[in-house]
Amino acid sequence: MRTIIDLTLPIGPGLAVYPGDPPPERRLASDLAQGDPVTASVLTIGAHIGTHVDLPAHFIPGGKALGDYPIDAFIGPAQVLDLTDVAQHIDEARLARETIAEDRHLLLKTRNASFIRSPVFREDTVFLAPDAAAHLLAAHPRSIGIDCYSLDPAGSARLPSHRLCAERGLPVFVCLDLGPAPPGACWFAGVPLNYPELEGAPVRAWFWRP
Repeated sequence: MRTIIDLTLPIGPGLAVYPGDPPPERRLASDLAQGDPVTASVLTIGAHIGTHVDLPAHFIPGGKALGDYPIDAFIGPAQVLDLTDVAQHIDEARLARETIAEDRHLLLKTRNASFIRSPVFREDTVFLAPDAAAHLLAAHPRSIGIDCYSLDPAGSARLPSHRLCAERGLPVFVCLDLGPAPPGACWFAGVPLNYPELEGAPVRAWFWRP
């Protein structure tokens, strides 16, 4: 039997948003309760809200956008790395203690998992130092994922770890709810909308083990 774990944060009033981004909004274009023939919602959300994928076009000129990836770029074998002991930033020395499989979606579970569902944006998140990003990239990952809004420190303007990934053409998944995900090998999917021009998009993310 296959065990599927949803890694997606619910979109709604209780979702923390990155400072400066608009909150999600739903309004009704028509409503059965008002006598209309159907209920129809109109959604206003940013491309980088909640659980989403960041693509190279978000960080570097000429970088890949959503339409440059086949659907199977977002699905495949994965590995959850348990880094919940890290207090502030993941560095290369810490990752050297892990056995990292090649050609996998690498999901970084940190102490951020304990407050990822908080409605208040947190700046004290564990982030990925550039030397650690380079260490992960040496394993030729399919993507990198983390349980907060950015691989880099909150408020960073240079975004060095994100840029290293973008230069390799690597998708990066952020705001994954990795709390219920045990460490080790698994399969992962983070499927975005089919909107080719986008530099990022919300995803429905989940993982499973046979």
